[in-house]
Amino acid sequence: MAGRRGAVVRLGGLLLPSAFVVLLAVPTGSASPAPVAPPPGTPTTGSWFEFSYDIYVDNGFGNYSGYVDSTIESYRYVIDSVAGDNVTVSGHGTWTYSNNNGGSSSGGWTDTFAFSSATRKYLWGFDVNGTYYDPSVWFWVPPSEKIGSVVQILDANYTVSSRSSDVWIGTPPFPRVGVEMDAAGNGARNDDYGAFAFSWTDAYWFDPSTGLLVAEIYTEQDQDAAGNGFRWRELASVTSSSYPIAYDWAALLAVYVGIPAATLAALVSVRWFHRGPRHVNATVPGATDRITVRRTRRIDPYLALPRDHAGLYGPLLGTTLRRAALRKDPIWIATDGGQLLGAMVRDREAKVATLFTPDPAVAQLFRSMHRTRNFFAELPPGAWGPKAQLVDTFRVLELAPIPEPTVDTSFVRPLTADDFPEVVRIAREVYAIPEPKWLRQAFEDGDLAYALWFGGRLAGFAFATLGDEVALLHSLTVRPEFRGRGYARSLMAARLAAVRGLGIPRAIVEISEHNPASLAVAREFGFRPLSTVSYYSRKVKRARPIDRRPA
Repeated sequence: MAGRRGAVVRLGGLLLPSAFVVLLAVPTGSASPAPVAPPPGTPTTGSWFEFSYDIYVDNGFGNYSGYVDSTIESYRYVIDSVAGDNVTVSGHGTWTYSNNNGGSSSGGWTDTFAFSSATRKYLWGFDVNGTYYDPSVWFWVPPSEKIGSVVQILDANYTVSSRSSDVWIGTPPFPRVGVEMDAAGNGARNDDYGAFAFSWTDAYWFDPSTGLLVAEIYTEQDQDAAGNGFRWRELASVTSSSYPIAYDWAALLAVYVGIPAATLAALVSVRWFHRGPRHVNATVPGATDRITVRRTRRIDPYLALPRDHAGLYGPLLGTTLRRAALRKDPIWIATDGGQLLGAMVRDREAKVATLFTPDPAVAQLFRSMHRTRNFFAELPPGAWGPKAQLVDTFRVLELAPIPEPTVDTSFVRPLTADDFPEVVRIAREVYAIPEPKWLRQAFEDGDLAYALWFGGRLAGFAFATLGDEVALLHSLTVRPEFRGRGYARSLMAARLAAVRGLGIPRAIVEISEHNPASLAVAREFGFRPLSTVSYYSRKVKRARPIDRRPA
């Protein structure tokens, strides 16, 4: 039999075989003794089992680094007859060997042998490769063995550690229940692999009703004097049998149903946590007590809702959400059923989120649903605790009503699609980004846009987003070499004139506190402080520099 080659190494070494002399006692006397029923668990004629026996060599080091081989075996054992204590067994099977160096071989095995059910010793024939002193059969033990009992298997002594233990084995692995017996030891081999010392552990599981094999897991670690070595593993698993294999159904359900169900529940919980719907009580006047926050891809149902309590940017939320949806940016919505009370948008390009809500409770819920590192909010620093630190503050200025400004048309004209290559170059210079995608989207979506030309060069540009009764002036940009000449005022005047001409009564603008020149221009036109928007980061040293808030 080509299988069970590990038994050669772990138990036999280079020992000489022992001779077996079997004396059968013949009863005397004229009276025939009454037949005695065999003890429970004694092998019975016709019992059979099929099993796989696979050997793996891997985890090599030194000269064996990267080396692997495997021997895949399959056998069938049948108890042909039981005469008193004499149990005759026939077996047959096949094996296939291969390694990662291209070596391979295969073969088969067929034999008949016998053992004593009283002593568990082999009587004649043998089904294991190797040399043993006085081996006991390896695939059957009396199932009545108690915990702590010592049972000989081949030439080693095993201790019964459990009467009902699970072994996860097979493909896919299932928890089979059996009487567990364990052993460990040290040994030496000198074979085709070389001369090695090794330590080993072995565990068997036997059917608690018949005592026949359920499974075996053997592991051996080999190392030679030069520091080379590998791991040797043997896995035996009964694949079918005349006796029913007991399974731990509770463990089976826990692993194959419970764990997937728990994983699914966890995924659903995580999805719910980040996507909603989740609820919070309002903390600002004008909203109902129960606000629902959810992530959404469909913004159309929310665009028609009133936005009177959505904060500074309520009148502009429709445009903001529509553009975010076109960019496929993540969007979270806060509603109380009849009102749109706020939103959060994460600009994927800028890697910055914006919270459009004046309600601290809603803002905190937005932040818990997506903890982006950098974000804008209408709330002061104290609302976030120590984990979000202030990076910059943008003053929100308002002009209402809009006076009629004077526009110098010799320098300023509406921006055209042909101007965009130059807009991109300016954005690279000023904002240090490859391409201002938000500007292209704003332009294509109908923003007012003006270009300032001087000496045949595009010296600057400016945009305005139109909302409900308000316009947001943004992205006023002048090339550094053209600053200080009043061009920013010309761009401001052009936008205000266009907004006024459309009948929009109010304009707002955001300007960083670190941009005194732009603040001065806004004040010259009559803009007055309205509020502030703050830029926060959970890691200030790694916060992305922002010269303007993403539209």
